[in-house]
Amino acid sequence: MLSIFGREKGVCTKCVRSKSSVCLVVSLQTSQPPVTWQFDLEKNTNFTVVLKNENQGWNLGVTSPEGVFTPVAHFITQYEAEEAYKAVQKTLMNHGCCNVFGNGWMRFFLILAVILLAFFLIGSWGHRSEPGSDHMRSDVILTPQTSENQQQKQPVEMKDGVPLPADEVLIVPSD
Repeated sequence: MLSIFGREKGVCTKCVRSKSSVCLVVSLQTSQPPVTWQFDLEKNTNFTVVLKNENQGWNLGVTSPEGVFTPVAHFITQYEAEEAYKAVQKTLMNHGCCNVFGNGWMRFFLILAVILLAFFLIGSWGHRSEPGSDHMRSDVILTPQTSENQQQKQPVEMKDGVPLPADEVLIVPSD
């Protein structure tokens, strides 16, 4: 089959997702007769794609867990049959990987979560203090009081319920 755009691809495969199921859709233009096949991957979770050499050509089909072979397409040449098999295999392998990460919005939110986690980890490492230093830093510098300041301040009598300035209460004891 020739077109104005050159030789058309003999096999087109696609994994189609809908709200209720996921289907494998395969267009086999080189099979005899040309076939478009749709296979529900949600209902058929355990199957084998098989390429069988039969007396007048090659059959591509699926085998159920019970061992029943169902032919999907018939090919005259081995090359065309193997190309169709490889295309179906590649699409099925990609479908399995896509299910892990989801599709559309699920994939978007997963990538967004990974990016946010990376920013969080980078930010926490950036604020890490040097080894041996305290995590708490103080802007107030405490200096020891001189003997001159100690002589001027006398201990203040503390009464319950009466507020006092901390400077009057916290006096360094003299030696």
